[in-house]
Amino acid sequence: MFALESEQITKKQFHEAYMIAHQIMAELENDFKGFQKKIMYCFNKINAKAQKNHQKPQNKTNFEKSKQIKPKQNNQTKNHQQQKKN
Repeated sequence: MFALESEQITKKQFHEAYMIAHQIMAELENDFKGFQKKIMYCFNKINAKAQKNHQKPQNKTNFEKSKQIKPKQNNQTKNHQQQKKN
């Protein structure tokens, strides 16, 4: 109702969402066990994927990688440093 009152959605969008929600509630009432089975299937898939991703070693960020790599000096810098020594 807030989205409608704050004009984030139109009356038509609100009505469509209301009708879809009403249909879902009716289907849930008729076949709760079926919905529960589908929901648990999805939950288990998501949970398994989350655990799989949690067990993988974390990749280092580009910032962490850049701290480990020492910058290469270009030839001009090396030549300049050698000239100072001479």
